[in-house]
Amino acid sequence: MGPYPRSPCPSGAPPCWNAPCANSVKVTFVLPADTPPAEVSVVGNFNEWRPGAHAVAPRKDDNRAVTVELPKGGTHSFRYLGADDHWFNDDTADDQDGPNSRIHT
Repeated sequence: MGPYPRSPCPSGAPPCWNAPCANSVKVTFVLPADTPPAEVSVVGNFNEWRPGAHAVAPRKDDNRAVTVELPKGGTHSFRYLGADDHWFNDDTADDQDGPNSRIHT
C-alpha cells in the first residue's frame, strides 16, 4: 500500500505520516446525537473560528464527534456553533474564559 499522505502538524512542525506529531495531541469533541438537533461545528482559536471547519459527525454510540489535532502544552479556546447562530459551551471543558470554553493540552 505504501505510505499515507503527509499532513501538516499544528505549530508548524514538519509534516507527519498518518500519526500524531510528537508535539501534538488528538482531542475528540463529543456531543449527544440530538442536542441540539441540527448541524454543529466546533469553532475555536485552533481553526480561526471558522464554522464548518470541524463539524461533528454521527457515531455508532448515539453521539456525534470530531477529532482535532492540537499542539501540546497549549490552551485552546472554543465553542460549539449550531444552526441559526446558536452558540453554546462545553460544560466538561477544563475551564471557561469569558464566553468561551477552554481545553489545556
